[in-house]
Amino acid sequence: MTMLYTPLLKLFIKISRYSIFCVCLLLTACFTSTSSTSTTQQSELDIAVKGIINHTVTPALDSFSQQTEELDALANSVCDANTKTEAELLALQKQWIETNKSWFKLIPYLLGPLTTKDFLTAEAYLYIDSYRQRGQDGSGAIRSDISALLISDEINKADFSSKNFDTVGLLALEILLFEASDTQSNSITDIATEFQNIAKKCDILIGQTYELNRRMAVIHQAWHQDYRDTGKGYQDLLLNKLLEQTFTEDNDIDGTGTPAFTRLVLAVQSHLDYLNKRNVTTDTAQLSNSIWQALAETHSSINTFLAGTGENALTLYDMMGNGYDNNVNTLIVNMASFKLAIDESNTTDFNSFAATLDGNFKRELPESLDTALGLNFSDGD
Repeated sequence: MTMLYTPLLKLFIKISRYSIFCVCLLLTACFTSTSSTSTTQQSELDIAVKGIINHTVTPALDSFSQQTEELDALANSVCDANTKTEAELLALQKQWIETNKSWFKLIPYLLGPLTTKDFLTAEAYLYIDSYRQRGQDGSGAIRSDISALLISDEINKADFSSKNFDTVGLLALEILLFEASDTQSNSITDIATEFQNIAKKCDILIGQTYELNRRMAVIHQAWHQDYRDTGKGYQDLLLNKLLEQTFTEDNDIDGTGTPAFTRLVLAVQSHLDYLNKRNVTTDTAQLSNSIWQALAETHSSINTFLAGTGENALTLYDMMGNGYDNNVNTLIVNMASFKLAIDESNTTDFNSFAATLDGNFKRELPESLDTALGLNFSDGD
């Protein structure tokens, strides 16, 4: 009996194994198809998020880091020279504008190292752009600080690391480079003359460029190499979903378990909310007369967030197009109107379309991706 049924038993086992294998293949196909299942959506979203982080956010951060280095190097070069000519000061002014433009490309993505707090609970980005916190113009405090430094005994660039965030950063450098301290004249002749005649003006400038570059170097290192003593860069932790494993609710300043996509969208939405509620077009980059140039970089950055750069394997617009063409068209039209307002230097339209896009990022974008963002939207403060 045993000899008779052994071949049949072996055949049965082979058939059973084949059947199980086929079932597994079918299940795998179901979860890797282009259907709108949550598993597929998350997988595609991971690909889109990777593209955003690698081709939009990280290049913006790297660019700003490079621009701060170039500003610091040029300030030292000009101040080391005996001439300090108008042409040299104009070159410094131009470099400040380029640095500020690169900041406006990065500022929609305030997360990770950019939001790390110091012992004063001030987030890192505030030492770059204090206006971003509550829309308060710190020019008065900076001018008072410059006046005090000009009559001080000694100026050490290392001392700038202990200054309050509202007396350092891009605004402090704009005031130093685009006006004469004694008269607030914007004449390049008056500015150059002051740098030529008052050595401490250069000492302050070098202290400020050094501090901006130093703080950005810390952010850059944390983004790429070591975020909060983990031995891994924030970019790596964010892309590979390691933040949730690394930080608990007690020490996760970003919110335990928040997906990368949600972090990114909330950051952009918060910035659009800020642009709508604050007087950015009339209060910032006014001495340099370059605010609209900077805002064009913000538009470009948010546009690549949605549409990609040509290097993205999958963009958010690609994903939204599957049944939500109206939402895609709404975003495209409003982004174009936002850009037109910038091109025409139209503050009213700019604020209006910043608010409209804020709403699109709250509704149309997550709806099209079947993704819940929660109720963590910022009020712009």
